[in-house]
Amino acid sequence: MNVLFFTALWYALSVGITLFIMVVMDFEHPPAAGTALGMTLVGYTSSSAVAIIISIVILAFISYAAKPFLRDLV
Repeated sequence: MNVLFFTALWYALSVGITLFIMVVMDFEHPPAAGTALGMTLVGYTSSSAVAIIISIVILAFISYAAKPFLRDLV
């Protein structure tokens, strides 16, 4: 029972800290909380970290390239 409680607490803290940092930095992005939870559930592996970093770079490049064609709806 103790192990289950601390495991659930660790998962909740990982998502909570991720959400807190996103709100403070004004970068709200719900899938990032899922990424934090997934890394906590599966555990850190270098292949998953590389996949996440490559995905971030690709999405940032697409955003940069498509910026002239996008409208800000806010």
